[in-house]
Amino acid sequence: MTKDSNTLFHIEKFFSLSPDLLCIANIAGYFESINPAFTQILGYSVEELMAQPFINLIHADDVKKTQAELDKLAQGDVTLNFESRYCCKSGEYRWFSWKAYFETETGLLYAIARDITEKKILEKKLLEQSRLDPLTDVLNRRAFTELSSKELKSAVRKQYPISLVIIDVDYFKEYNDNKGHIQGDKTLRKISKTIQKHLRRNTDLISRYGGDEFLLLLKQTTLEQAMNVAEHLRKTIDALNLSYENMSKKKNITITLGVTTILPDKNYSVNKLIAVADAALYKAKNAGRNQVVGMDFITDCCRDSK
Repeated sequence: MTKDSNTLFHIEKFFSLSPDLLCIANIAGYFESINPAFTQILGYSVEELMAQPFINLIHADDVKKTQAELDKLAQGDVTLNFESRYCCKSGEYRWFSWKAYFETETGLLYAIARDITEKKILEKKLLEQSRLDPLTDVLNRRAFTELSSKELKSAVRKQYPISLVIIDVDYFKEYNDNKGHIQGDKTLRKISKTIQKHLRRNTDLISRYGGDEFLLLLKQTTLEQAMNVAEHLRKTIDALNLSYENMSKKKNITITLGVTTILPDKNYSVNKLIAVADAALYKAKNAGRNQVVGMDFITDCCRDSK
């Protein structure tokens, strides 16, 4: 075996044995050559992969940015650590980090990809954990503010009403003193799970705002609709019969709720919305608790429900 043929042998062996995806593609977007890792990871046969443009395998949300990256490659840029999702034959999507170079003379694209699916799953899990309140598993205050701000911007563009509900667990300190903090934590978790279960849509946001307070952001929801949601939650929590004794009298855990709604413009912020809902909550507390008070964001006109 000559030196050149020996080198070629080792290159071909590396191409075949590499656990990473190695490929050569043409300017039309079809694979010219792929290594066995493609079939092992994606589950397709070589014939299935070679018979279609590789763009067909890419997640719909990644197609536009992939095409933009290919355009940059054609202009002489080199791709480093470009991430995209490819569909396996099983229907599962896997994440890959790509490095690629386009050779203008031959019109061929040379690329290598590493499977980073497990890394992306871990990153997503850590991000979710950083956004959640550790006790109740609902959004923490920081994440709620961030996501609510995005919802307000969307509401400005599309001009739909958005409502905010602030929930206070009545006399929770008294309950804690009577039952103990371990039972108090269990009760807070039960209340938060009950609220989540009875929200109308999974697009509604729920957050733990303070020790015994929760916030709800209800998109595309009028004041009347938000009041109905709040009243339903009030009745649902009351029906849980989370009781304790105080001064030899049996008492049930209840909630008090303040509600406000706006048709937002660019001047409104989440903090302003919270402030008005908090004012409605304060009015409800002064009126005896275990009730809902709604306050119009613009006119401060109040409406009560018991």
